[in-house]
Amino acid sequence: MSENLKTIKELADELGVSKQTIRNKIDKDFREKFVQTIKIKGNNTLVINNAGYSLLKKTLQNDTAQTAKTLQNDTAQTAKTLQNDTAQTAKTLQNDTAQTAKTLQNDTA
Repeated sequence: MSENLKTIKELADELGVSKQTIRNKIDKDFREKFVQTIKIKGNNTLVINNAGYSLLKKTLQNDTAQTAKTLQNDTAQTAKTLQNDTAQTAKTLQNDTAQTAKTLQNDTA
């Protein structure tokens, strides 16, 4: 394939994503600006020029950064929730233990 044109498969392989991920990023406006259809081995094949490649790469990097940030926030929130749940469980167990001890003391007396 030409240095200036890459197939969706070539882009997906280079960027480490699936072909479907690339296809999902190609909207009508992108297609008009950066995509051509050429014949390869008798089949119509979509190819993307270098400007489109650069834009897709940047978009995917931004998506990855946003996903990482979301995962980091979700992980922090989950850790905080677990810490609160653990503290509440410990407090409940402490109260239950104290109540059981008090009941046993009263039953013994």
